[in-house]
Amino acid sequence: MHHEGQATAVDHETEMKWFRRTAKAGSGLAQYQLGAGYSKEHGLPRDYVRADMWINLAGTRGYGLGSNGQVAVARQTLAEFMSPEDLVKSQKLSTACFMAGIKGC
Repeated sequence: MHHEGQATAVDHETEMKWFRRTAKAGSGLAQYQLGAGYSKEHGLPRDYVRADMWINLAGTRGYGLGSNGQVAVARQTLAEFMSPEDLVKSQKLSTACFMAGIKGC
């Protein structure tokens, strides 16, 4: 970010706090960004299961769909770092969050 030509540091923790709020309100973009935060350790602890869960939820909102869309590419990349058990856990969390209307996720 820049303000009057001055570069400012990105506060990832605050950014993720706001993405979490809007993700829980149903924003597919915010859900995707929250997943990216977990995968890249930007303001959140690295957690590939949670990253995959949030990115999957973004897809249920119609964000970044298609075989070459952002969601497909991100999930394929995350799968390279995850065990089969992690993938099952992520899918179960995604389903539970979706069914609960994202409450408690």
